[in-house]
Amino acid sequence: MAQTWQAFHQEIPVGTSASDAARSAVSSLAGLAIDRFYSADFINQFYDEARDAVVLAPVLGVTIVDQSAVNLAEDFQDAGWFDRDEATARLPFSGQRWAVRHIDEIMSIGETESEIYRFQPQTTAADTELSSPDSTAAPESPTTSESDDNDGLEPAAEVHHYRAPDPEPDLPSPDEQETGGDRADSH
Repeated sequence: MAQTWQAFHQEIPVGTSASDAARSAVSSLAGLAIDRFYSADFINQFYDEARDAVVLAPVLGVTIVDQSAVNLAEDFQDAGWFDRDEATARLPFSGQRWAVRHIDEIMSIGETESEIYRFQPQTTAADTELSSPDSTAAPESPTTSESDDNDGLEPAAEVHHYRAPDPEPDLPSPDEQETGGDRADSH
């Protein structure tokens, strides 16, 4: 959407974690590196009429390594750091506004309390290569089609299989507990 303020967002390719997609988006769209990840415990859902699909997008809060200058990607005109009220006033969609308010609540309850929302993404082989002193190669950015107008709208579908808990072992009935069950008396 042209001429609107937006939070950073990016499509989550199949096989990529939400944290890796967030790291990629913040790096490629603003030239910043993420220091910490926080689960916002919120899934932004909206209807995408172009694809006739409901999109479920995980929302993360992050802190950045430092507050160096933001280097915006070509698609963007401006960036800004805003307090909660100013940020929500600028965002066009209610799900985005709710997410900003919720992240502000999580992050402002105090460092100790907000730690329950913090998570450590799993280290991937690419992370290990990038952090090794021998590595000088920059991470490759994902390839996208030039005709992809809706970049960032739909994360990859995730399927979680539910496994029912194992049944509890057979316990003696209350009558068996009182009488000692099937034991033979030895007097």
